[in-house]
Amino acid sequence: MDAETTIHAYYDALRRGEPLEPYFADDPEAVKFGITERLVGHESIAAGLREQTRTTTDWTVESRRLTATERDRHAWFADDVRMAWTDTETGARYDYGTRWSGTLERRGGCGDGDPDGRDEQRASDRGRGGGGDSDDADDWCFVGMHVSVAEDELTERTGADGAGEGTSNDSGRRADRATGTDRRGGGATGSR
Repeated sequence: MDAETTIHAYYDALRRGEPLEPYFADDPEAVKFGITERLVGHESIAAGLREQTRTTTDWTVESRRLTATERDRHAWFADDVRMAWTDTETGARYDYGTRWSGTLERRGGCGDGDPDGRDEQRASDRGRGGGGDSDDADDWCFVGMHVSVAEDELTERTGADGAGEGTSNDSGRRADRATGTDRRGGGATGSR
């Protein structure tokens, strides 16, 4: 699987509500930025992504301008992505135009174990690609990802205080959880 296919697979997994942490390098230096979050290390990223999956549903992920470049064992990408989801606790629907960028590294494996029980099948599928190059068996893993929203769109949708359109601070907190942010400074409660 090439880097661009890996990015599309991540988008597909997000849409389907599947585990996302297997796409990130099991590395203490991996980093993921959301709208106002900063997650460092696979454990932190995995916890944020599990919370996101638990508290959101009905995802729309529309890639609009994906560019991806590969060089040997590294790749980088940028994309404009429309993202929409529903908060499972409040029923609120969120919809943002976002900008994504990131770096991937070819490694012997990504993530934390085999959450969907399909590692053997994936390895078998990769082996069918043939070629005899040991890199063919390596996965493209995110080592850095940055997702952002234009400031004017974020302010327009959440209000100047970040509380959401005409909602209480608790609802704003939930909106922040849905976007992977914790404005109280304690880190992310979910991530995008």
